[in-house]
Amino acid sequence: MKFRRMVLTIIFFTIIGLFYVNQQVKIVVTSYKIEKNKHRLDYLVDKNRELNYNVSRLNSPCYLVSAVKDIGASDFKLSRNFKVEYLNVKPIEKFVTVEPKVNLLSMLLGWESKAEAETVNKTK
Repeated sequence: MKFRRMVLTIIFFTIIGLFYVNQQVKIVVTSYKIEKNKHRLDYLVDKNRELNYNVSRLNSPCYLVSAVKDIGASDFKLSRNFKVEYLNVKPIEKFVTVEPKVNLLSMLLGWESKAEAETVNKTK
């Protein structure tokens, strides 16, 4: 009886010890993952800050004008309100023909569209 009780006690404490060691290992592994994620987050925040700076720098009108002049295009200038303007503008056509819209339903029923408006303030 004593021997059996002693073996059961040893098995019980062994299982409790293994459970404790397993939990400690899981805690250490989780802490390593947390540290790795913190370092990755710091790297990504720094990279995001750098990329946002580059985007704002590349979108600035002063940089755009200097970049365009560097490639040899002199048709651009920086206006007073800091907008990049293209100087070589093609002339606008004086007479532009606009095709009237055709409504299929009105065409089938023979309706004609007319502008019928009356003035609000009638003079007498």
